[in-house]
Amino acid sequence: MSFRPALFAICAVMGSGCGSAAESLDPFIAFSDPVRCTPSKDLNDLLKSVLNHEDEGGVSVVTLAKRPVPQALVGRVGEPRLEFDGREYSATVPLDGTWQGLPLRALVITGWIESEEGFSLIFEASRVEVISAANRVGFRLPPSGRVHLDDDVMGMSIGVADHPGGGTELSCMPG
Repeated sequence: MSFRPALFAICAVMGSGCGSAAESLDPFIAFSDPVRCTPSKDLNDLLKSVLNHEDEGGVSVVTLAKRPVPQALVGRVGEPRLEFDGREYSATVPLDGTWQGLPLRALVITGWIESEEGFSLIFEASRVEVISAANRVGFRLPPSGRVHLDDDVMGMSIGVADHPGGGTELSCMPG
């Protein structure tokens, strides 16, 4: 069963109220190491269910995956949208629920062809609320909401900022 048909089949059976904004996604949107923004197994499974990375004749191609969304999230994940801007891509996955009590609107996976990939969580909440929620689960963000962790190769930039499409994003981007 593919991502989209599974979602629409469940919503058709349930009616127009497919999920509730008050339902917590905390068990699925979690981090095994919040300080380094390392996703838990469930969040990593969700991230891996969205995109395919393939090599077609020596050219890297990114497409939306045909894999089903993790079963526990069926009906709480909307139809993904993939956009390109040159070599940069962005896959937006609508989410229906809350994280740490904050309304969670979407998961966005951003990357560069043949390079690094990171993700953001988009909230209908203020920067202060998102920083506070992230720190409750162990992120250790300063009041600025931004931290860069150096690593052997690239490091990780973790930040809370206004999202260009409205709301606030918590992002975990290599680099």
